[in-house]
Amino acid sequence: MGLFRRKKKEPEEYKVPEERIQNILENGVPVEVAIGTHGADEIVAGSMMGTTGKLIAMGNYGKLIYKPTILFMTEEGMRFQLTGEIFRYTDIYSLDAPYNVGMINAEFKLVTTSGEISLRATNPNYMAIRELFGRFVALCEQRMAEDEAAAEKQEEKDKAESDMDRLIRLGELHERGLLSDEEFTEAKKKLI
Repeated sequence: MGLFRRKKKEPEEYKVPEERIQNILENGVPVEVAIGTHGADEIVAGSMMGTTGKLIAMGNYGKLIYKPTILFMTEEGMRFQLTGEIFRYTDIYSLDAPYNVGMINAEFKLVTTSGEISLRATNPNYMAIRELFGRFVALCEQRMAEDEAAAEKQEEKDKAESDMDRLIRLGELHERGLLSDEEFTEAKKKLI
């Protein structure tokens, strides 16, 4: 042990300040976006058509070229200022952890039903995006559970109403003499 040897300090986990989250919700967050050229073997001089059908990026020999934009996150989904297209949270499979973290930027992927979107943001912005994404996923799961419960309740109500309608029709048929007492009682037992 030398005189200048120091104990290694564990890195502290970055906590996104709530005012940063609110600022992103109001104004969006700056990111850079690119869609892969899927191994293009020639120089593309211009914009390429991405998996979303929007003109977004160009690439040289399949290399990503990032374009600066603003990412807006609402309760409905994510929207890039560059294209205006909204990716609803129900259409997003994942927001992958950074696959390349530098001193300043984190590169990560947004995986949607229409393909993968490569993104780059400063590390604090990435952490804020991840925090918001987690909140919105939880909100979507809660809404889906509420929708399922409401659908089940409506289904039970519809079944109860249809059973009541059948009982009324059976009563009318019995009153007209089209159903005997035994047939009416038997049919009523099946419904109740």
